[in-house]
Amino acid sequence: MHRTIQTHRDEIEEKLKAVWREVLQIDEVGINDHFFEVGGHSLKALELEVRIGIEFDTEISLENIFGNLTIRELADYICSSEEDKRSVIKPAPERAHYPVSWTQKNMYFSAVSGIEQYVMDMRKLDYDIDPDDLEQAVYTIIKRHRLLRTTFEIKDEEVVQIVHDESEWFRIKVWEAPQEKELQEAFIRNCVGELNQPYSLQELPLFRIGLIRVPRQGCLLLIHFHHIIFDAYSIKLVYQELECIRQGRLLPPLHLQYADYCVWQKELEATGEYESRRAFWLDMFAGEHPQLNLPLDRPRSNRLISAYGVRNIRLKRELIEQVNNTATRYQATPSIFLTAVYGLFLSKYTAQSDISLGILSSRRYSGLENSIGVFIRPVPIRFQAAADQTFSGYLQQVKKQFIAVLEHQECDVNEIEEEICRQKGVSRAEHPLYRVSLNFHTELESILESLISGEDDVVETRNTLDIACGFYMLDTGEACLNTEYNLELFDPGTIERMGEHFMGLLHAVLSEPEGKVGRYSLLSHEERHQILHVFNDTASDLVAEQTLQAIFEQQAKKAGDNIAVKDKDHSLTYQELNHRSNQLSRVLMDNGVGAGSVVGIRLERSLEMMVGLLAILKAGGAYLPIGTDYPLDRVSFVLEDSQARVLLVDAAATIEGWKPECLMLDIQDPSLYQGDDANPEPRSGPGDLAYIIYTSGSTGTPKGVMVEHRSVVNRIAWMHRQFPIGEEDCILQKTPYTFDVSVWELFGWYYNGASLCFLPPDMEKDPEMLLTTIAREQVTLVHFVPSLLNGLLSYMVPRAASEGERLSSLRYLFVSGETLLSGTVNLFNQTLFSANATRLINLYGPTEATVEVSWFDCSETSGESGSRNLIPIGKPIANIRLYIVDREDELQPIGVPGELLISGIGVARGYVNRAGLTADKFVQDPWVKGNRMYRTGDLARWMPDGNIGYLGRMDGQVKISGVRIELGEIENIALQCQEVEAAVAAVKEISAGDQALCLYYVPRHGLDSEALRSYLAKKLPRLMVPDYIMGVPKIPLNSSGKADRRLLPVPEVGVHQAGDDLPVDEAELQLAGICQDVLHLAAIGVRTNLFSVGANSLKIILIAARIRQDMGVDLPVSEVYMKQTIAELAAYIRTEVSQAPPKSEHDLILIHKGAPEAPFLFLIHDISGSIDAYFGLAARLGDKYTCYGVPAETTGRQWRHGATVEELAGTYLARIKKIQKDGPYSLAGWSLGGLLAFEIAKQIEAEGDDVSMLALIDSSHPGMLRHLQTPDEAEVESFRRQLEEALPAYEWIAGLRDETTLYGIYKELARHMEASGLGYEALEALLPMDIMRAIPAYAQHSTNDFYHYVNLFIDLQHAYVHYNPVRKVFAQAYLIKASESGGVAENGWNAFLYRPVIFREVNGDHYSVFREPDLAGLAEVFETIGVQDTE
Repeated sequence: MHRTIQTHRDEIEEKLKAVWREVLQIDEVGINDHFFEVGGHSLKALELEVRIGIEFDTEISLENIFGNLTIRELADYICSSEEDKRSVIKPAPERAHYPVSWTQKNMYFSAVSGIEQYVMDMRKLDYDIDPDDLEQAVYTIIKRHRLLRTTFEIKDEEVVQIVHDESEWFRIKVWEAPQEKELQEAFIRNCVGELNQPYSLQELPLFRIGLIRVPRQGCLLLIHFHHIIFDAYSIKLVYQELECIRQGRLLPPLHLQYADYCVWQKELEATGEYESRRAFWLDMFAGEHPQLNLPLDRPRSNRLISAYGVRNIRLKRELIEQVNNTATRYQATPSIFLTAVYGLFLSKYTAQSDISLGILSSRRYSGLENSIGVFIRPVPIRFQAAADQTFSGYLQQVKKQFIAVLEHQECDVNEIEEEICRQKGVSRAEHPLYRVSLNFHTELESILESLISGEDDVVETRNTLDIACGFYMLDTGEACLNTEYNLELFDPGTIERMGEHFMGLLHAVLSEPEGKVGRYSLLSHEERHQILHVFNDTASDLVAEQTLQAIFEQQAKKAGDNIAVKDKDHSLTYQELNHRSNQLSRVLMDNGVGAGSVVGIRLERSLEMMVGLLAILKAGGAYLPIGTDYPLDRVSFVLEDSQARVLLVDAAATIEGWKPECLMLDIQDPSLYQGDDANPEPRSGPGDLAYIIYTSGSTGTPKGVMVEHRSVVNRIAWMHRQFPIGEEDCILQKTPYTFDVSVWELFGWYYNGASLCFLPPDMEKDPEMLLTTIAREQVTLVHFVPSLLNGLLSYMVPRAASEGERLSSLRYLFVSGETLLSGTVNLFNQTLFSANATRLINLYGPTEATVEVSWFDCSETSGESGSRNLIPIGKPIANIRLYIVDREDELQPIGVPGELLISGIGVARGYVNRAGLTADKFVQDPWVKGNRMYRTGDLARWMPDGNIGYLGRMDGQVKISGVRIELGEIENIALQCQEVEAAVAAVKEISAGDQALCLYYVPRHGLDSEALRSYLAKKLPRLMVPDYIMGVPKIPLNSSGKADRRLLPVPEVGVHQAGDDLPVDEAELQLAGICQDVLHLAAIGVRTNLFSVGANSLKIILIAARIRQDMGVDLPVSEVYMKQTIAELAAYIRTEVSQAPPKSEHDLILIHKGAPEAPFLFLIHDISGSIDAYFGLAARLGDKYTCYGVPAETTGRQWRHGATVEELAGTYLARIKKIQKDGPYSLAGWSLGGLLAFEIAKQIEAEGDDVSMLALIDSSHPGMLRHLQTPDEAEVESFRRQLEEALPAYEWIAGLRDETTLYGIYKELARHMEASGLGYEALEALLPMDIMRAIPAYAQHSTNDFYHYVNLFIDLQHAYVHYNPVRKVFAQAYLIKASESGGVAENGWNAFLYRPVIFREVNGDHYSVFREPDLAGLAEVFETIGVQDTE
């Protein structure tokens, strides 16, 4: 019902004055007084909203309050508004038990998880208190407030609160402090310890009161309570009521109990009003899931409970006054203002504009003002910190969102967070809505510091937040910023710097509140000086004004008879090399080569290659390296783009029939070496080009980087100063010369008369060849990419002593090109550094900055405690300056991520024929006049010691199925199709937990999506072909003119069967029937994308199996992935697939078909029973193998419980023999699959056959998990107690007393929860992570599938732990261990094999080795093992 309020204006104002005086607790107020200026803040505004609604019987919003901040304005609003009649909380009827509030429910679950949430307050009273009087006063309060005599438990699967009677069960604890002052502090500490004990939520009391009587000093009153019954305002109420009782005054009226509020909340859930609030939260977090990427000192773990350290910063009274004044100026509360500043701070620290954090809200409705209870609740707030807006504009956005959040807070936000995460297919534990909270503790008006945790405290609590900040207004008028931080993630020094940066930002905003958000800097003057003048103090007098060839000629004159370059069979002295290169240079000069000319060189690594490179430089030209494996179109492109005049080749290795437009010279032609062998006159200078190296471009077109002599000379001169190289040294040249790392190998050896040894072509990945060459040639310096170094170390470890001896000549081993992992560093230092004092040097640098620009000695701190989790890329080399900047190109302070910029002599000239790109990437250095900078696109941060930590690329990447995908690459390939006018790729959520890669395009001439799909499939890897391709009339743009992916439509999932979609022949009819059965569809069109109607990796396997059974066609799973419609599959079957025997019964899954002569590789299922982990590996192996998967079960067969490893292996071997009757066999298995592959190999050998390869991928040896079957009373009892706290099934849990092993309890738990219909989320908190991670993602949303895989896991684990092989295997086994995996012992397998296992280590953890980018390393291992190995 709507009506107009008819109250007289002056009566309204008088009523408002009374409300303001009561809410703000002030004696007088005028009608023009500003709300914020007389003590108002956001929580008081909430209280004001409720009181006005009650007093005037009208609905008024928080936004209305903030829009009318004086009594006069509010009176105007009330007079003119038409509002609905307000409903209020009513007393609830008496009942046996009451519901709990949403906040209490969350606290209850935390408590049963072992996380105690209790608070202690200690106050000094100047007067003495009689303990009996105090106890009687407390009884009065207990009688008055039912929540103080309430316990909590679960009834009918709901958490409830039970109110008990007022019998005398409460006692105060009283202590008499000693007379001696020096003893009092320890005594008080002991008293606090007595009081500070856990609570049982099922037992009274849930609070304790202690009294410490101190002689002649009054007493200390201690209140200790569980947070489930108290908030900070309730402490104030208790003290007020105690004081009223002491003075004999009447207690304030108590209209409602906390239980009434809880009942009202429960009833609210069934209303339309609640649904609208719920919709608000769902809308706030629609779209991209928030993820605040704070720079961490250590990686995050999955621990339930973590330790938190404390850091406090005191804000002086003057600063608080300035905050209050500035907030009032912009009609905001101090809490809103500080939230905006802190959000901006987080934006600066993460280089993100989308900010989500938690804030603390508290609302007490009319009638609850004097009720004890827990009215606080954490709620998320999300806002955008756009760089181009003013802070005042940004503040208004935060204010608007802050008000909206508080207005919608009456909602079960925890349950909504669960729903949001469930819809997005992410775990709330791993992807919460926020990881940083900011709370304002204003309930007490001023806070005693006893409530604030001290810096010596370590708090154990639930691992949900990275940082929890609290602003406390102290009774001194100052404030305290209290920061609790996860010690697992942050060092104390990091948090201290963050605090300093926040304070600096706060001062900057207060000084200039109208400044642009992007222009505020966290950098202090001291840090600015440190970065510019200490970290970058790299100026050096290195002689860079020379050319590479001139330095060589000087050494050839000094040491002409010394060996210069050599390989296994040949060598050249300095004089011989100089003479031959001089002769060839004259031929080049005769053909027009001079300064600025480009000469291509297409040769294998050899002595002739070095002759050619020096000859090009001596002629004044720049060399252009071209790989002998380059496709013809790439060779043609780089020659044409660079305008190369001449191409040096080996005629024996030229491309047949290819005639380049430039002159081609055969490096082996004797006639080239008939001329004058004296040094030619210099034809180039330090500023001329030395080389052009082409790198891949994100557009698909290679770009040529032009590098001058002075840049290379500086890099090499620095190296000689830092790592002195003399005549006795030998450098190994092993890097392909098309990569810039080769530059220092090719030209760094001759400065002081050392020699260069060439590794044979294509042998850089062969560890035996590397070891042999280094030992034979006594190599002293060598370079590796980290992944190859890891492979070499893994190869060496089983024979560490002997292999280390072969590397005894090595002085330095340099690495660059990839992220160097701490595990690799530790292994290196434990082996080569420990044995030979070989130092490991990590280098970093892009091609555009001349090879490398920074360095870090990984062996310098070897053996010291506290090894680094992140290996730095180090400090800048001589005459190079490094900067880390934000989005506005302002310097970032220590610890804050930003883009890495490189300045100095090493910066390249630019890109060949790419003026626009050169202008974008190569810019002027604003900090050193005359210097140029290169924008790397790399994300990095300064460390306190001046080193730099590399954090990855800044490019926008997405992940699909764990694989990183560049959306830009897909878009660029699509745009190469002439029928596409515009294209944008995006990731969309098709259904709950189901993300898909989508491409949206604007077609020309009616291009249909399937035609575009076929085009993309020929150009892109399978995983990058979009799941959905949609034609759209136009691409939506945001205000910046960029594609707005959020506005792109979500593809509709459905079957559209038009006339031309009907099956046309028997093959399509059979395939349609199979797909309908497997995908549970009533109908399907032959052009319907299978993935759009429910196909996933499991369904694809089932479809392939049914095709084999029903159609007699052995179709590779990879082809089903590629041909995603029935029409495409039918066409493939008709034209390209040879028919397998009808009704083939081998029951294996053909994953990928290799070359016709390729051997079979049988991949045995892991502990999940599935084989879909192998799909990416099989695809990467290409033609090398035809890969068959051996799953735990197949269509139509039921899994047999209780099977042993021996029985399983026998069954699988019988199936394998239907594919390959005789050996030798190639077997591989991941995790449990390795164990099964081992047993299969044992049975093959028992039958007299051979196994050529046995690959154990991150597999534990037999016996490692036997503890699961061993009775462990303590561990079992601990897990049983965890079940009692989490499950309302006491009789069933009591029946577990007969189970003595974890295996038995796991199995019984799965059976019980399946019978109870509980799904993935219920088990997630109870079962170990290894079980939950083993369940395929596609099974987590189907209860039947889910429990099938849970039981399968437990059965297979049972088989594993009971497996005890008594006979060894002869086959050569390869143990491929994930570097971050902890469950695999390197030498554990040797006890089960006659030959020593060959060890390989690859990057990643137990799961990521099957996902890009780590999958590349795993595939690389498979390229080098098996028939190639002779061990």
